[in-house]
Amino acid sequence: MSISFSIILLCFFFLSSLIRRSKGAMIKIPTSATMNVTVRIHQRYLLACSAFSDQESVKDIGWYRCTTNDCEHEWDKHRIAHVQNMRETISDNPNFEVYTNGTLVIKRVLPVDDGKVFICIANRKYVGKKQSNTNLSVAKEAPQLQLESPKRLHIIEGMDLHLDARVQGYPFPRVTWIHGENLLKSTPNVDSETSLKIRNVTASESGNYTCLAENLFGRVFFTVNVYVKGQPGTTTTEPDIQPSSSPSPSGGSSFTGWKIAVVTVCVLLVVIVILYIVKKKCRPKLRLKRFFRRYISSEQ
Repeated sequence: MSISFSIILLCFFFLSSLIRRSKGAMIKIPTSATMNVTVRIHQRYLLACSAFSDQESVKDIGWYRCTTNDCEHEWDKHRIAHVQNMRETISDNPNFEVYTNGTLVIKRVLPVDDGKVFICIANRKYVGKKQSNTNLSVAKEAPQLQLESPKRLHIIEGMDLHLDARVQGYPFPRVTWIHGENLLKSTPNVDSETSLKIRNVTASESGNYTCLAENLFGRVFFTVNVYVKGQPGTTTTEPDIQPSSSPSPSGGSSFTGWKIAVVTVCVLLVVIVILYIVKKKCRPKLRLKRFFRRYISSEQ
């Protein structure tokens, strides 16, 4: 009696362990190939399933995205897309889609995809399952900053100031806005992220606004000159804004014109004075010549 009871207990524990393993562990499937790919952030990218070769011998295909450790436990929770009966394509994640030939489409490569393993498992009719692995890495890039606002901006006092920028790079750059020499922080009146928004601006908020983007691989910046005008009917003194680029063409040309005019007048005055002096010195000589002519004529 005790022997039979012991056998029953052993069978019970053995079956329980099998059930637990089937729930959590990844089935050992022959791997046909392992690839390494590097893609740009936000790029659209296609991954082929090398485990898929003969469509007639395959019943369905599943794609999974996970880390190496995650793929060893409860791997089925990481499915992102699959093909049923080689006809119906189903996306389990909105950022992915799959074709009937097993190709996975990554609509937009995101930071969460960096360092992940993309696994394709083909369930074949007669010879079981086969898988292929792809290790995906996101390319590291220095910041790129594109200004979407004018470099010189005039705005009326009391309005909202919007300065827009487009930032790219990976890891995603840290963006900082600076007014003059003061670092701008987010407040109820200021939103300073990729774009800058200041509500109800005042004349004191005129000046240079600099956007700085930086990550481990570099930094880049641009500067916008902002002049806040007073409300209609009020006078506002334009602040002393140090330009970030070359001086204004109109201001420079007018100043140069005045200099040329002054120099021209001075030269003319000098010429007139010289002519007057020369003429004055020549008069006695002319008189002496006339005297000699008269004297000679009288002697003859």
